[in-house]
Amino acid sequence: MTSYELPVNLLIADDHQLITDGLSKILESEKTIGEIHTANNGREAVDKELINDIDCVIIGYKHAGVKWIGSH
Repeated sequence: MTSYELPVNLLIADDHQLITDGLSKILESEKTIGEIHTANNGREAVDKELINDIDCVIIGYKHAGVKWIGSH
């Protein structure tokens, strides 16, 4: 079993603002969640992941302009 350091910092990336806002609102009260970052497109998601201490990414399936596999 893997142990994780808490709280977990998240990046929520989706091109639908309703999704990023809704998930952020739901998760912000969780004790195991630290910082929540959001991105509205693929390029912004990659940039935020590179400059922030992100532990987990919740990402929409499709983002224009970014190929997720091997995006680093």
